[in-house]
Amino acid sequence: VTCSERIIFLIFVSVGDTVAIGVPNGSVSATDNVSFWGWVSAANTVTIRFNNGNSSAAVDPASGTFKVTIIKN
Repeated sequence: VTCSERIIFLIFVSVGDTVAIGVPNGSVSATDNVSFWGWVSAANTVTIRFNNGNSSAAVDPASGTFKVTIIKN
């Protein structure tokens, strides 16, 4: 199992806000057991994580433009 993360700095986001991620189609893997998710990890900071839960194959998702929507709670 491997993970990688990308940090995005956005002003006015707060810990506890809801994060929705738009993943580009080219970055979605046909391999089973992979996922993307995000959360506000600190004030003004969103962390996006890619998780490859497939222990039998390395997965390197294609680059693309990810969209992040924040819902203030």
